[in-house]
Amino acid sequence: MSALMKDTSPLMELMQEKTILKEQIKKLYFKDDRVLSLGFSGGKDSSATLAIALEAMLEIPKDKLYKTLYILYSDTLMELLPVQAHTYKVLENIRKFAKENGLPIIVMHSKPDLENTKWSMKLGKGIRTESQDNRWCTTRLKTNVQEDMLFKTFGTKDIETISIVGSRKDESSDRAKRLEDNTLDGHLKGHSVYSKSLVFAPIEDYSTDDVWTTLCTSNIGREILVADELYALYASTNGEGEECQTILGNAGDNGLKPNCSNSQGRFGCWECGLQHGKDKALIGMQKDYPYIRHLIEFRDWSVSTRDGQWEKYRDVYNHRYFTRLQYNLDNHRFGITGPGGMSLLARAEGLERLLLTEKRVNESINFKLISDEELDFIQHRWILEGDFELTAMKIAEQYGRRVKISEEDRELMACAIVFHQSQWIWDSKVSYWYNIHANERFAIQFVKQIKEKFSISKAKEIINTINKTMDDAIVPEYLKNIQLKNQFYPSKSMEKMIRREWKEDKPSYVTQALVHDFEETWNDVEMADDYDPLEDPEISMEDKYAILDNWETYVGEDSNDRFEHPESMRFSGNFQYVTFRERQSEENRSKNKAKKVLKSKKASTNIQQAFDFAS
Repeated sequence: MSALMKDTSPLMELMQEKTILKEQIKKLYFKDDRVLSLGFSGGKDSSATLAIALEAMLEIPKDKLYKTLYILYSDTLMELLPVQAHTYKVLENIRKFAKENGLPIIVMHSKPDLENTKWSMKLGKGIRTESQDNRWCTTRLKTNVQEDMLFKTFGTKDIETISIVGSRKDESSDRAKRLEDNTLDGHLKGHSVYSKSLVFAPIEDYSTDDVWTTLCTSNIGREILVADELYALYASTNGEGEECQTILGNAGDNGLKPNCSNSQGRFGCWECGLQHGKDKALIGMQKDYPYIRHLIEFRDWSVSTRDGQWEKYRDVYNHRYFTRLQYNLDNHRFGITGPGGMSLLARAEGLERLLLTEKRVNESINFKLISDEELDFIQHRWILEGDFELTAMKIAEQYGRRVKISEEDRELMACAIVFHQSQWIWDSKVSYWYNIHANERFAIQFVKQIKEKFSISKAKEIINTINKTMDDAIVPEYLKNIQLKNQFYPSKSMEKMIRREWKEDKPSYVTQALVHDFEETWNDVEMADDYDPLEDPEISMEDKYAILDNWETYVGEDSNDRFEHPESMRFSGNFQYVTFRERQSEENRSKNKAKKVLKSKKASTNIQQAFDFAS
């Protein structure tokens, strides 16, 4: 008898704790008119939390049920098929359960907008693989989606909510600290983003054993949330058929021998870069789902592109605004161009690898890793970065997939191609005034921005006028009205120099001369009255090309004040090429005019007459 009491006393304590939690949820229900919601992911913690909440709702008299409980599920579109199938089944079970029992419960199943899906972000826009210091995926794929669901439902963002969540201190020390720090009045916590919202984490002090016991001793857990099926999925993540020891001994009648200490299973995005090296789920599930090894291979490649090898995988421009980023901290990278998003070449490699992975996976199971709509968006985005070759479409066709190009994109691209082919007429002019070196990306952005500012017919009119009149002053005139003049379109030689700086992890001669201590930089070379860096054997050919391409436009508003105050530029945040002031005398300069050179060592602190090359 004493042995039986010893075995069941923990269970009794847990049942008593659950009773207290249900009472707390009922008090929250009647607390005020705040919207009551519950975040559900399909995992064990949110399932246990949901089981407790549903039991609490059942205990409220029907005539007292005056407001709705919103169950929010954010579908990342990145779950493994068996996990996704289980979650969809549970969501449908909840809908039926609520209807049969007359409960005011609404299940809200949402997905990220097309341009915010993981593949649209990574392969389309070129956002680098998520990391601990850049968890963009959590915001884009989950939290923003849930919040937008509520906002759209109530027609405003100015709503007050109480969110029930399945967070546990036992999950990690970081999670425990956040739960402690946000606590307001014992069990309610402040929302990390919305000041008018509160958070309730009923199982924050639960162990993993407690979670499984709660699910397996609840009729709702077993029948509605299908706990045995969920348990089997978690057991497979261990690779040995083991997950967690419950107070009952086993989590069901499947004959498994649980052992919580051996399990590191978690569900979520199969391509998660945050869990690389720690997540044992995919590795463990290979025993039951052999095709998963192909997913692991892709994830490993994706993570390998995240850190380092900027010269191979990153662009020299910011992908949101197409501007230039530069290090402005006082370290060894000061002045070096900061890496932007993933380059088109890297994204093309990623897309081909993904479709190859999909092909291999589909030899075992029908699992579409990327949707047709995402492929369309990826090609759309690449066109806006100058992919006139339609690379995404060609890659997709190799794997039996099809990509649709919108009529708008076709029209933009047709105009941009004609514009780009005529660049020999105006390229030198644009480069001279704005330090813009025309390429495909510049051409498509020029047409796109002219269309947005004026119309597509205006863009066509400009291009036709250029081709007919050969008037190279037209483009600079329109650049004043659009964002292109503030964006970064470096020459090939300049980009090559930037990538070399990344590879060597140090600034080149040009960067040192432009944004570092001028006197120190110029004293590093042998100064003479007729010194010409283009003839200096110590300066690389890439640097010489960069000087020819770019130096002429590093000037101030007044030609007599060039580089007068280098310190004022050191910490400007986003050091940009300053627009060359238009002067009538420059119109008539010969392209072959000899280069001006440094006249004396005095120029080491005042380089106002350093170089002034012809356009």
